[in-house]
Amino acid sequence: MNRGEEKFMNNKPHFKKVNGISTLIVNNKPFLSLSGELHNSSASSKEYMESNVWENVNKTNVNTVVAPVYWELVEKEEGIYDFSSLDYLINQARENNKKIILIWFGLWKNGLSTYIPKWMKKNQTDYPFVKNEKGESLYTVTPLSSKAIEKDSLAFTELMKYLNKEDAEDQTVIMVQVENEVGILGSDFDYGNENIKLLDNEVPEEVSKYLDKTGTWEERFNEEAKEYFMAYHYAKAINYIVKNGKAHYDIPFFVNVWLEKYPSRPGDYPTGGPTAKMGPFWKAIAPDIDAIAPDIYVPNFNEVCEQYLSFQDVLLVPETRQDLETISNLLYGLIKYNINCFSPFGIEDFFKEESEKDERTLATLAIDSDAFDYTNTGELLSDAYKILSQMSDYIIEYRGTDKIHPFIKEKESDRGELVELENCEVKVNFNKFRDNEVKSSGFIIETDENEFYVVGININVELLSPYGSDKKIGLLDFEEGEFIDNKWVRNRVLNGDERYHITINNEIKVFRIEYHSY
Repeated sequence: MNRGEEKFMNNKPHFKKVNGISTLIVNNKPFLSLSGELHNSSASSKEYMESNVWENVNKTNVNTVVAPVYWELVEKEEGIYDFSSLDYLINQARENNKKIILIWFGLWKNGLSTYIPKWMKKNQTDYPFVKNEKGESLYTVTPLSSKAIEKDSLAFTELMKYLNKEDAEDQTVIMVQVENEVGILGSDFDYGNENIKLLDNEVPEEVSKYLDKTGTWEERFNEEAKEYFMAYHYAKAINYIVKNGKAHYDIPFFVNVWLEKYPSRPGDYPTGGPTAKMGPFWKAIAPDIDAIAPDIYVPNFNEVCEQYLSFQDVLLVPETRQDLETISNLLYGLIKYNINCFSPFGIEDFFKEESEKDERTLATLAIDSDAFDYTNTGELLSDAYKILSQMSDYIIEYRGTDKIHPFIKEKESDRGELVELENCEVKVNFNKFRDNEVKSSGFIIETDENEFYVVGININVELLSPYGSDKKIGLLDFEEGEFIDNKWVRNRVLNGDERYHITINNEIKVFRIEYHSY
């Protein structure tokens, strides 16, 4: 073990502060999870994965796949656990040199209970479904069912025991997402079993501690009492499941979020889920969850990142768009928001010839169909992941310092950005928005007093003297190249006419620039 590994020593994946930034540590080294999430059903078949998934996934240069393990397959018969589906997933990931972020499709997935075992679906006496205000059953187990939560916890604990036994040394599985986009769709409350009367009860001790005051749900939360009540029960349930699992294998656990969307009515998005509004409350009620991770398909990517960093210091994006927007979000967000995991959805699709959109499903999920247009994304995402993974040590070394500078063109009127380095100013000019092109984005890393690297797309760069200086700036080296195993490997040395126009068009490039004053 070298000294660099020693300072991160821990027997399991975990988060650790590097330059004040919460950073994922895997196999005793900082790790940027440049990921892709599989379609929901892909990992249910070994043969399907072998014939339809891995070849396409490998083309994208991801270092991590986000993939489910399914309760309905793990516990087909009550109390009998079968992890063969997880076993082949882990083995295939190792063969393809990939890490895994595992999703536990347990009690809840997208606000529904479609992945629970058959024996639970048939027994709604012990495992009752949520009811809406009309008394109609919704296809989701209520989080007020202690029996259902206990069953989920038992299965999840067996899963963690299995991972500890089979994977603790290799650390193929680096994080676990517990459930998926929890909450109630189609109702603002679970009206079953006269639960509405519980709103007149005193809030539990954890809630009064969070509020620093006592009172009933109605008194403390007024018109939002129903949503906070459901958030409490979902957060409490998942924290119980996580806490029991952590006792056997303590790696990072997180939950993901179906975001609120206009007009933001509970039930249009999953009621009780850890939305930005509910995030601080969830953190208080579920302290064993390491992160709340937004699934970002909306156009206001930066705003969402800022919302979720307002109440926690870890940002994961386990699901995001497939279109070209995802390239600029990646290049900018990785630096600006210190994202530890970035994962476009349906990663096995990206080298298909045509996008296949289920418009009805997208409408149900309130997702803009443009977010699922991967037609032009595959090659650029593959290039971006290759560049970023090969220079990940540099990114981690400089994140959290004043030597790394992200930039992005958010509006058509944004003309560029002026980046102040130690001995010069870099004027980053943005290209115009064009169809089928990535909006201008990237970052600069200042690695020495007169040296920097620029990574970007659809920009041109000018070097200027610091404001007020009477000296000019000249280029000593202008190199095109790449990082290989975090070491710079020069390709062309650009001179002559090329030095007057430091330009990157609709492709992702890295330049090394060394300058001087004269």
